[in-house]
Amino acid sequence: MITVHNNFLSEELIKRVTEEVKKASEDNAFYCSNFKWGSNIVQGSMPVLCYEISHKNPELFHDLALYDQEVLNLDFDKAEKFGKSLFFWSNNSYIPWHADETYDWASSLYLNSEWHRDWGGFFMYEDGEEIKAIKPEFNLCVEQTNNIPHATTAVSPGDTIPFRISLQSFVTWKK
Repeated sequence: MITVHNNFLSEELIKRVTEEVKKASEDNAFYCSNFKWGSNIVQGSMPVLCYEISHKNPELFHDLALYDQEVLNLDFDKAEKFGKSLFFWSNNSYIPWHADETYDWASSLYLNSEWHRDWGGFFMYEDGEEIKAIKPEFNLCVEQTNNIPHATTAVSPGDTIPFRISLQSFVTWKK
């Protein structure tokens, strides 16, 4: 199931996440998707730079998890695996169709204050026989459960197009 939440984070939390984006950019403490993700997810994509909030800022990670628990009614005490990372999507980066079989719940929170639809980077998903697309808009959260097939369209090439920035969360529940 796909659920969309507009203006998801509180002003205080979105400010802290935005500050973490700046810190991540300055620290240059990323891992590269092309080295860590499976070839079925990378395919021909240019790199996505990933910054694990779970490890880099435990206090922010904790506060975001508490917020998710309260707003989305999630019980992370039942989580076997739980992580949050900032993704910096470069030009021509994308994720092909997949269903997140290793995760039970996931979310994408979009962090660019401005994003033009010509820049790509849309979240696409199957809804029955239809394919739907969601434009990445600031503080919009897309929540996913039940392994819905989905993809992210390529970020357009061009010198003036910024990184598409998102906060990705993934959970695997204890069985």
